[in-house]
Amino acid sequence: MLRELTVLELCAGAGGQSLGLEAAGFRHVAAIDNDADACVTLQRNRPDWRVIEEDIAAIAGESFRGVDLVAGGVPC
Repeated sequence: MLRELTVLELCAGAGGQSLGLEAAGFRHVAAIDNDADACVTLQRNRPDWRVIEEDIAAIAGESFRGVDLVAGGVPC
């Protein structure tokens, strides 16, 4: 059996790239963006995801150790 692949998405926006990553088989451990409206949209569309409204400079990366992919829709 194949191992599930995980992704941490930075500057996720409203989820365009997120949909592609999900379709490719990645499970989001978190989606981070600093725009409140984008985060609300993403959370409404994916209520089971951990959506974080925060500047990525304020995020401690240690809590995401072991993630398979760090993806970003930069610049945001």
